[in-house]
Formats: sequence, C-alpha cells, structure tokens
Amino acid sequence: MALRLLPGIRPSDACEALRGVEFAATNVLGSGHTGDAIIYAYLDWALDSVRMLRPKFDANGVDNLILSRRYWHLQTVGHVDLQMASRLVGIEVSERVEALRTEQRRFAAEEKRWQRGRLVVLDTSALIQGPKLWEWDPAITLELRDLPVQLVVPILVMDELDGLKESTKQHTRYRARETLKWIAERLGGSQSALIRNGGIDRTDGQVVRVYGDVHLHVMLDEPGHRRLPIADDEIVDRATEIATVAGRDVTLVTDDVGQAYRARLAGLSVRMLVDPIYDVDVHEAARAAKQLAKDEQRRAGKAMHGHLEEGQLRDVAGGSL
Repeated sequence: MALRLLPGIRPSDACEALRGVEFAATNVLGSGHTGDAIIYAYLDWALDSVRMLRPKFDANGVDNLILSRRYWHLQTVGHVDLQMASRLVGIEVSERVEALRTEQRRFAAEEKRWQRGRLVVLDTSALIQGPKLWEWDPAITLELRDLPVQLVVPILVMDELDGLKESTKQHTRYRARETLKWIAERLGGSQSALIRNGGIDRTDGQVVRVYGDVHLHVMLDEPGHRRLPIADDEIVDRATEIATVAGRDVTLVTDDVGQAYRARLAGLSVRMLVDPIYDVDVHEAARAAKQLAKDEQRRAGKAMHGHLEEGQLRDVAGGSL
C-alpha cells in the first residue's frame, strides 16, 4: 500500500522525513552490530521511524511500509536463531531502504505532475451527461482564459464507463463506448497525453482569445490501493489526494448533486453541468410504447361496439344527448 499524505503536508516535507528514516536505516546496516545488538538496533529504528512518519502520512500506509511481517517475526527470535536473525535484519533493512526510496521518487514525480495548469477531475456523470469530451473546451466552461488545463479521469470512472457500455439507455451506452474509445486512441499506451494545443484566436488581426494546452491524465490506483465502498466517495477521495500532493485547488466537474455535496465538504471546488443530457431507458420506452398501443386498440374496440369515451354523447333517434 502506497503512502498517503495527511492534509496540509507538503510533498517536499514528506520526502525530507523519508530521507531521514532512510539515513537511519543505513546506519543500522553499517553499525557493525551482531547478534542481539543488531536486532535491537533494527527494532529501535522501526519504532522511531513510525513515530517520525505518522504525523505526515496515513497510519495504515506507515505500518505497511515499516512494520513488515519480518518485524513481528524478529521480536520472537530465540538465542539459538541469532545468526539467522542477523541475516534477516540485513535483508529486511535493505528492502525497507529501497521501499523508502521508491516512495520518495513517487512523491517527487506526483508533485511535478500536478504543478502545471488548472486541475480538473471528471466524474462519470460529467462524461455521460456533459459535452462530448472530444469536443469540450474546458477553458470556456470553467472560465480559465489562457490557463493550461489538466483533465484527470480516475481509473474508477473508466471502469464505470466500461460497465455502462451495456446500459439499456441508448445515449448512455453510446457515450460510454465513444468516450472510452476516444481516450484509448489519445493515450495509446501512456497514462497522459496532450489532447489540445494552446494558441491564439484572431479576427481581422485582433486577438480574440488566448487559450492554454489541455492535457488528459488517467489516475491509476497505486499497488495495494483499496477503493472505498461507495464510488462517489472514492472519486472525491482521489481528487482530494491530488489537491494534497499539489498543494493547490482542484475542481470536480459533475452532474450529481450528492457527489457535488461530498466534494464541497472535502474542500474541493465544484462545477455542475449547465445543460446535462438525459435519455430514456430503451426498455422503459418499449414498455411505454406497448402500453400506448394497447390503449389505442382498446379505444378503437370500444368505438366499434358503440361504447363512448367519457365526455362523448351518442345520437338518439336523430338527436343528441
């Protein structure tokens, strides 16, 4: 499970803490201790590391990173196993050092990735009920003028679109398929891509509009990531993670009122769709059409047998009632 920053913690401060823990780990390896001494040195390092990291990262992530199965095993080692335990400590500390370096590289890359442009996370409803992604100009919708934009699609949204390809609603089915196809074509084998170049619109030599680049990024789940049971909560959680790492505002675009409420409570900016597109379930439409046909047949049958609909009068002996 990857580490997650606590709200308000900057990636640079987090990396500094990780480097401190890594340095202390290398000291354990280079201490020259053997037997009980190296085991105790390792156990002390582990507890000190947890104490240093928990104020900056989520507790579960810290425990998974530092307190491995070997940590618990080494606390039960007897004197007859000291030689083997010393070797285990060497292996364990080396692996912890590499894991700490991996987390530092990841945070540095994430911080760099989210530094440019306005950060916009799209939920499933925005891609289904909103403008076509391949035609949408977020700079106009979000009033960003010349700012570059990073559109972020959590992988959960991609999974939901995949499930909607078999929807009984014609528009939903079409939009899910076409959106996934378009994203796949633009990204290829990458996680992100430039989907629209910035530029300048001119009319009669006069600058009408300056607009920035638009990048599309699919946010994958890190190894060991556990999704929240409610999809809306998961999407908001991923957006807030971006905001924490970037140290900047993130906007969630949605047509879901409940989703918007969750996002605002989490400190995100929210933009609701102005003219959402809705469609009818084809099964419901078929049932409605069938019922309408039955009603027409019943009215026609009554007319043939001399029955009148309510509000109608029958001629009687040349007159009417």
